[in-house]
Amino acid sequence: MESMIADIRSFNRFYTNILGLLDQSLLGSGYSLTDVRVMLEISLQPFSTAKTLIHQLNIDPSYMSRIIKRLETDGLLEKIPSELDNRLNNLKLTTTGEALIQKMDAKSHDQMKKLLRCLSEDEVRTVVSSMQLIKAKFSEAFYQFKIRDFTFDDIDYVISRHKILYQNEYRLTQVFSDHVDATVNAFAEHFNPERECMFIAEMSGKPVGSIAVASMDDQTAQLRFFLLEPKARGIGIGKKLVDAALLFCIENNYTSVFLDTFSDLKTARYLYAQKGFEIISTHANESWGKNILEERWALYF
Repeated sequence: MESMIADIRSFNRFYTNILGLLDQSLLGSGYSLTDVRVMLEISLQPFSTAKTLIHQLNIDPSYMSRIIKRLETDGLLEKIPSELDNRLNNLKLTTTGEALIQKMDAKSHDQMKKLLRCLSEDEVRTVVSSMQLIKAKFSEAFYQFKIRDFTFDDIDYVISRHKILYQNEYRLTQVFSDHVDATVNAFAEHFNPERECMFIAEMSGKPVGSIAVASMDDQTAQLRFFLLEPKARGIGIGKKLVDAALLFCIENNYTSVFLDTFSDLKTARYLYAQKGFEIISTHANESWGKNILEERWALYF
């Protein structure tokens, strides 16, 4: 065990040196790795608060306050008073902040492209597979989450958290809340355990996410009610939920599965694309909120 620990620590030193993560200025930006993580998280969500960032990134509150103040002073982010709670400020990147994140994303992409240039395609697949395994195993050990079948006691959780999170993070209207209430209750009322499922993600014994498969007909299923609490994001739980739902579809001989989402859900859309889903239609839905572009994604087995 001691030799294996030494090997892991050696790899950590090697990888951080390769990426230059120990440099005071990440990718020549003048900002630290933690600064950039905060900006990136803000860029991925239409509405972020200091409190949500503290939980998502596990950063000390006083340190987070200093980061936000510095980024605001530098003109990279701005505070917008919350419409729901005047004690809170939503954080949003300015045009300058967005441009910096885009520039750094391009630099990071080029950096990784150069690292992989000397490897064959099969070698790259091996590296990626190994990284995914490391992330999955350490996430399971550190966060101790599990995926379980739902019980009817979970229905209130699924409804309430969809309403609260989507309103807080994306400013969806009461029309969306009413839609969630009706569709989740209808799913529970007409639930067919032979053709449908709902999975609940748990961390430390508490629910932190959900996903469901609803039967449309003998060949077609719909992926529904995909939700992750902020503290459960970025550690592989979302991927586990989607994998469990897709495996259920395959085992029950569905030939296609579709889902409805909207364009602001950047992280979820990236996961759908990774799994082979493609956008088949879009339409504006202003009844759910301003500038909401609904999308239908489909996957064929």
